[in-house]
Amino acid sequence: MYTWVFYDISDNKTRHKIATCCRNIGLRRVQKSVFLGMVKKKHLKRLVALAKERLDQERDSMLISSMSKEAFEQVQLLGRPNQKPLLPERELTSFL
Repeated sequence: MYTWVFYDISDNKTRHKIATCCRNIGLRRVQKSVFLGMVKKKHLKRLVALAKERLDQERDSMLISSMSKEAFEQVQLLGRPNQKPLLPERELTSFL
């Protein structure tokens, strides 16, 4: 499964910690506040625990969504293309 993480976090320190955790568990930044990748459940649990601990429940938000290969193939990129593909070729070929 592909996992998307989207966030809107007001505090710079918290935002940096969440972004670092996303990278450390194998997610790749595809936009400033959006990460994508294939993640093990135990790593995703670590991210969720960190978010629950650090997010300001009144001001911040974070969305985590998983999708199948078939759904991912339907993703449409509109506008300015990203500098890099959404996922590295090795991840795409190992998943597809």
